[in-house]
Amino acid sequence: MTPNGSLNERRSGEDVASTLPAQAEFLRRSSARPPDPPVGTGGSTFAVHAVYALYALAFVTGITAVVGVVVAYASRGDAGNGWLGSHLTWQIRTFWWGVLLQAIGWVTLLILIGWVLLPLATLWFVWRIAKGWIRLANGQPVENPTSFF
Repeated sequence: MTPNGSLNERRSGEDVASTLPAQAEFLRRSSARPPDPPVGTGGSTFAVHAVYALYALAFVTGITAVVGVVVAYASRGDAGNGWLGSHLTWQIRTFWWGVLLQAIGWVTLLILIGWVLLPLATLWFVWRIAKGWIRLANGQPVENPTSFF
């Protein structure tokens, strides 16, 4: 407001320019985008996103999980032991544990254990995909990539 009470106060170019860095910093910090991934960890997040997508598509196509695990193994060397490496380890273990649980479920289907195990194995697989993909989107590593849960 100006001294005479007018709301149409005009600020000088110098005053406006001095507030721009502060406003830019505020907007940068308050945006809803995920944090930048850690620097120097190597690898590309595209391949890791692709593996999660291929695993999710396996519920429709069936075979894309195999392609996903091949991509995960191929990308593992580039990612190293950094935060992307934790995702690739998580994805590879998800595939192999999923194959084992599904195999046990199908073998035990005749003795009724499979009727319980197959849906539980599917839920476990979906949960692992969701947990990993959310952490990847937030630029976070998987905390314990070798765990079952």
